[in-house]
Amino acid sequence: DPATVRRILVTGPNADDVEVLLGNYNGTPSAAVTPREGIARRLGAHGTVHYAKGSGVIQGSVEDTMAAAQAARQADVVIACVGLSQLLEGEEGQRMSEGISQGDRTDLDLPRAQQELLQAIAAIGRPLIVVLINGSALSVNWADEHANAIIEAWYPGEEGGTALAEVLFGDYNPAGRLPLTFYRSVEDLPPFENYDMQGRTYRYFEGEVLYPFGYGL
Repeated sequence: DPATVRRILVTGPNADDVEVLLGNYNGTPSAAVTPREGIARRLGAHGTVHYAKGSGVIQGSVEDTMAAAQAARQADVVIACVGLSQLLEGEEGQRMSEGISQGDRTDLDLPRAQQELLQAIAAIGRPLIVVLINGSALSVNWADEHANAIIEAWYPGEEGGTALAEVLFGDYNPAGRLPLTFYRSVEDLPPFENYDMQGRTYRYFEGEVLYPFGYGL
């Protein structure tokens, strides 16, 4: 509510990155609106939006994380845009890093640098909204317990920042439902080499999931 929220911190590696809006196999738009830009435009003269990247998608630094945490002290609310990107979700062999093996993810967690960013900001005590920008499921168990709200934005396209701002400010009430299951851990799933469907998807998984198929995230 712009009447009560005057100072917003937008942080996270996906908060001001045009490329990550588009996902893979995409054209190039003539213009695009990042979350940072969309939120700033919607808030307008009613307040101020501060931006601190906080970390990269894969790597971070103590200095960047602490700078974002310090900025959170001056904010009424923090909006953290985290998740994945084309750096982590691509063709086989396109990227090799922690959590990635020849294009396949070896776990479902947020990259460590982003998780540390969320925890550092949450420790400040300001309301925290986590926006997930990604192309596949994430085991955001910590955010589920500690964030005030979580929005799954996927790779939202060139007007993603505008759409996100409309949701955050209550101009639009989304009715989206998850088209897949969010598991608590990759350890809950059978080995990838096992092509048996037992223990997979909402039809055959019998354990406790983080968010079930059809959940309104």
